[in-house]
Amino acid sequence: MTPDTAASVHVPPPEARRAALLVCLFALALYIGTLQHEFVWDDHHTIEHNQYITQARYLPRFFTDDVTRLTSGALHAVYYRPLFWTSFLLDFSVWGLRPAGFYLTNLLLYGLTCLLVFRLTRSLLENAEAALLATLLFAAHPAHVETVAWVSGRVEPMAAIGVLLAICWYGQACLATGWRRYATLLPSLAAFVLGLLSKETAASLPLILLWREVTIGPGSPGQPQGKIGAAVLRLVPFFAVVVGLLWFRWDALGRWAAENMGAGTFWDRVPGSLELVARYTLLAIFPVHLQPMYALARPASLWAPWPLAGLALLILLAGLAVWWWRRLPVASFGLGWFLLALAPVLDLMPVSPRALNFAGRYLFIPTIGLALLAGAVLARLLPAGEKDNQEAHANANPHPVMRRVATAVSILLLLMWSIRTLTYIPVYRDDLRLFTRIADEVPGIALGHQNLGLALLQAGHIQEALRSLERAVAVEPGDARAQLALAGAYIAGGRASEGLRALDGLAPRLGQQYTYLRTRAAAYLAIQEWPAAVEVLTRGLLRYPDAADLHLLLGVALERLDDLPRAEQVYRRALALSPAIPGGHLVLARLLLRTGRSEEAASQARAAARSAPESAAASRALALALEAMGDRAGAQEAWEHLLELHDTPATRAEVRQHLLVLGAPIGQAPTRSP
Repeated sequence: MTPDTAASVHVPPPEARRAALLVCLFALALYIGTLQHEFVWDDHHTIEHNQYITQARYLPRFFTDDVTRLTSGALHAVYYRPLFWTSFLLDFSVWGLRPAGFYLTNLLLYGLTCLLVFRLTRSLLENAEAALLATLLFAAHPAHVETVAWVSGRVEPMAAIGVLLAICWYGQACLATGWRRYATLLPSLAAFVLGLLSKETAASLPLILLWREVTIGPGSPGQPQGKIGAAVLRLVPFFAVVVGLLWFRWDALGRWAAENMGAGTFWDRVPGSLELVARYTLLAIFPVHLQPMYALARPASLWAPWPLAGLALLILLAGLAVWWWRRLPVASFGLGWFLLALAPVLDLMPVSPRALNFAGRYLFIPTIGLALLAGAVLARLLPAGEKDNQEAHANANPHPVMRRVATAVSILLLLMWSIRTLTYIPVYRDDLRLFTRIADEVPGIALGHQNLGLALLQAGHIQEALRSLERAVAVEPGDARAQLALAGAYIAGGRASEGLRALDGLAPRLGQQYTYLRTRAAAYLAIQEWPAAVEVLTRGLLRYPDAADLHLLLGVALERLDDLPRAEQVYRRALALSPAIPGGHLVLARLLLRTGRSEEAASQARAAARSAPESAAASRALALALEAMGDRAGAQEAWEHLLELHDTPATRAEVRQHLLVLGAPIGQAPTRSP
């Protein structure tokens, strides 16, 4: 293939465009139901309660801080993912806190990933049917549910898009000559940087590109093999980017490793990493038993069954990759991709408090390699189309029975995986479904019961929440976070004194953490110990000066102490830090009403109603403000809207009384539709 004919491959024929459209529509159709999902799991910390995604002025912090700082310690991790946070900032600027908008972005990212997988597979295989089937299998893979049906899972397709664009542009650069080669390498390097700033696992790309050079050559199949020395020189900037990121994050990574490695060493983690090779390979090929969370004990010996299986699989897969090197280059490339992309997620370095960090979403980038492998095998079994490359016709002449069997098996597998994906997606619909599933599947760890308890608490099922949180503490008595969650549930359930006693016991371990300080302040507010609440919140703001909700709670305590000027100042500070903070506009509207500034109060009440349209409290504040302003028509409308939102006997009596004062006609009061 000459450079001129190779370049023409990049202009897709109509058949390829139709196939690409089919891939995109198939991927979107599988996950269209996620537009009705709620925020779940870490989404509450990364999106719903995260002030840093609400204003563009926080953008520089995404490039300097890690997950721990950007969630005020609610999530404890050393991950550095500035583009991940930037995507949330962009979503919030368009959709506010409406989950459907965030899930739409997830859908589009997934669709784009599938399109790029098809483009890469099509360019390497030159067999449209094989490329299409392989990409559809990738799109339907059940292990991808977590990356699309959970907003925070988008980090995987974001990194994959960077990797795929870098590989596609790298291939074009290798086919170019002169200055065009270097001009095309720059977009490839830029795409790699974007992928790396989305998730650290994109760091395996330089090794994947090097393996591509070894197996299929620098450009496309059929092009003469280049020299490995020249390939290494071309890849120096890619390796330099990885080294630069490591240098930039070295101190943070060192501190994290020292805190989490425990008494073990790097070599103590090798048996667990080999076990993960076996488990990931099994899940990639047979994605039947999927769980949102896995509780796996780290093996102590290399001779345990799972590490031995992982070692055997590693030798087998590496051997196959070498054996296919000349016989089936694209299959060799795909299998090598799978192994190299797995390397960053094999838990050789501690990145999670769990004993063995294993999750289905980590298979996202590795399964692109499996799609290439599947496409290469199918290309041998399926005939090339009439308009495909003539060389493919000469090399592929499968037996008709083999063609039919290959097509039938592919379609059957596609159907089975699609059904499994569709039945697994609803698990992520809301917190109650998700955490009930986790608590049932892994009852032996505290986190599942803890998260279920918090979800039940949020839903108002206090007694059930207490039972779940008490179960979490019973399962792992030493889990301080479970104990802290239980203390918060005691406070919410009216047992603030009991919650404070539990907090006293946790003070030596968690006393400086954000969640602890907030929970303790809430306890003092619940028992009306206003000075104690002010003291705790003031101390907390010294440590977390940008925490908008701590300012909000401090304002509440100061207002109860009748320090209204300072309370107003603190409320406004909270809104300046996070304009969308829940309840911020409402508490300020109430304070302004107390001080007789009804016009300002009405403005804040309208802002509260816009941010929470179903809030009866916001509608009540607006009605009172308009009534104080003398706006009878507006006040009457607001009172009637309040009754639509909260139709109870007490509300009916309140509305009737105010309408009488306004002199408004009182007819049949509206009721909420069932």
